[in-house]
Amino acid sequence: MTSRACIMWVALALLILLPGCVESPPPGSTATVAPPTSPPATEATPVPSQSNQELPTPLPLAESPVETATAVPALGAAAVVNGQPIALAEYETQAQVALDYYLQQPGVDPESESGKIALAQLSRQVLDWMIDQVLIEQAATREGISIDAEVDAEAQKMRSEDEARFDQWLAANGMTMESFKRRLRSEMMAAALSERVASNIPTHVEQVRASHILLSTQDEADQVLALLEAGGDFAELARAHSLDGSNAEKGGDLGFFPRGLMAPEFEDAAFSLEVGETSGVVKTGFGYHILQVSEKDPSREVPEAVLPALRQQAFQRWLESERAHATIDIMVE
Repeated sequence: MTSRACIMWVALALLILLPGCVESPPPGSTATVAPPTSPPATEATPVPSQSNQELPTPLPLAESPVETATAVPALGAAAVVNGQPIALAEYETQAQVALDYYLQQPGVDPESESGKIALAQLSRQVLDWMIDQVLIEQAATREGISIDAEVDAEAQKMRSEDEARFDQWLAANGMTMESFKRRLRSEMMAAALSERVASNIPTHVEQVRASHILLSTQDEADQVLALLEAGGDFAELARAHSLDGSNAEKGGDLGFFPRGLMAPEFEDAAFSLEVGETSGVVKTGFGYHILQVSEKDPSREVPEAVLPALRQQAFQRWLESERAHATIDIMVE
């Protein structure tokens, strides 16, 4: 599969929906068919986030921002997106695939309260994924993007490398060639739109170089902060107390990073500090942080390794905008 087709958002969606996830992918494919996992944290991104960074949205948005649920299901539809129905039968098939895979996981009890909640959430995630696919298709139509020839060529290329193995893989995963091409088309279409959305992301942006000390409780953070205020050395205290093992030995140094990689609370604190200034205690989902900024650069080149994450976030924000401006009627509970 082409590298353009392998964006993380779509890969995660396919991980949920592809049946027979224990089977290996077909020859020549980089399609992932293992259960989804969270992306690993890196040294420069110790805090997961949904970025609030404002980036350009070059594609036009749909009108009428409405999402509603109705008690009277439309005949044969699980949802209607800007007037376009999602077939109930297709939704039920996709949801059942995801539920069957989930139920195979160790420790899952579908009769427990938590199990029932998880199954309901999974069904809604499947429907949300299908809604997003419709929004992507509609945006592609508005933009005049067509990739049918590319999809046909890619699918044929993958099958031609080892037809027997490819056909065996299709059967093991409960797919026909046509259903496989539909999945492949969804992935490649989202990749094409992702490239379009992210095309205006600047390569030189404001960045800060910061260090942090991560503690598990407010009391521990207050104690370390008191030591800093009494003249303690930040790097030495980070090495002695920080729970962030990826950079504690470096005195908590995270290096330079732009907006869009950290949790909003962490990021707001880092970019608001002056050089040499130390923050108070900043709480995030990871714990309690104390930050110190050592350098600032108003226009620093974004590392190549960081650009994919920024592009992915730009696409996710674009998709959220599409959903917010769409008319979405949910027809199932």
